[in-house]
Amino acid sequence: MEIKLLKIILATIISLSLMRCGSEEQVHDEHSEESHHEESHSESIMIPEVSIKEIGLKTETVTLKPFTGLMKIPAIVTTNQNFEAQVGSLVQGRVHKVFVNAGDYVKAGQELMLVEGLEIGEIKAGYLKAKANLDFHLANFERQKKAYRTKCWLSEIISRVAG
Repeated sequence: MEIKLLKIILATIISLSLMRCGSEEQVHDEHSEESHHEESHSESIMIPEVSIKEIGLKTETVTLKPFTGLMKIPAIVTTNQNFEAQVGSLVQGRVHKVFVNAGDYVKAGQELMLVEGLEIGEIKAGYLKAKANLDFHLANFERQKKAYRTKCWLSEIISRVAG
């Protein structure tokens, strides 16, 4: 639709310029040639009202407004090195929880992350191993206790039947 409209506008402009060149009313003197030369370099185009109505051309006054659309522009985003800091921990370990995100503003003394030290990890691993060992032995004890009661109950029945 837009291409068709552009073709119509272009054809109208060309036909108007050709009609103007072949006009018999054109007077060739120095003054008229200068004005014709100035008109060819002007920034506006005059289109007759009939042509404007035929093609349904609408005009609007240009105004300066803030841009509210979406633009995709290739770019490279870099950080401001003056507002960037390297942080580290005094103890070796594993980051257990992070309290801030990249780009967040932080204050002095604010917690950034929770670091779990290697010693604490070893202690937790030892505890979990001991707990698993305890659970295994408790289950084994309960099984043997049940078997012993069953054996005592059976031996009591056998002694009553025999006696």
